[in-house]
Amino acid sequence: MVRTGARGPEKVQGTGQTPKFRGPAAERFFADLRAHIPRATGRELAAIEAELRCHLEDAAEALGRTLPDPAQAEEQALRALGDPAAIGAALNAQFSPFWLWLARLARLVCAVAALGLIYALLDRFCPPFHLWALKWM
Repeated sequence: MVRTGARGPEKVQGTGQTPKFRGPAAERFFADLRAHIPRATGRELAAIEAELRCHLEDAAEALGRTLPDPAQAEEQALRALGDPAAIGAALNAQFSPFWLWLARLARLVCAVAALGLIYALLDRFCPPFHLWALKWM
């Protein structure tokens, strides 16, 4: 498991290594992957990305034993992982939309409550406010 903080991914437990795999092709792959997992939170996306980076690093290391060029090994490992859209769709299916919609509903309720509180405070401390508000309706 990888823990992510303000400084980025920390060391992977058990290996003592920080996942690398930061080439431009890998960044495009992970950007496309993140775009296909809208139900996941930021922490979940970071954990998924760190886990896949570790797998890619392991695959590139194994291919590096047979291929002389490390960049070619990384590229081949990335291609072997598959289509980021298909991986993202499969991972997105694992996340329930219930919590996503519940969070959106909670934000809406908080916004309505904040507007009601503002109106009540203005009405309480600015008595002519309610007449001004009614004039605009």
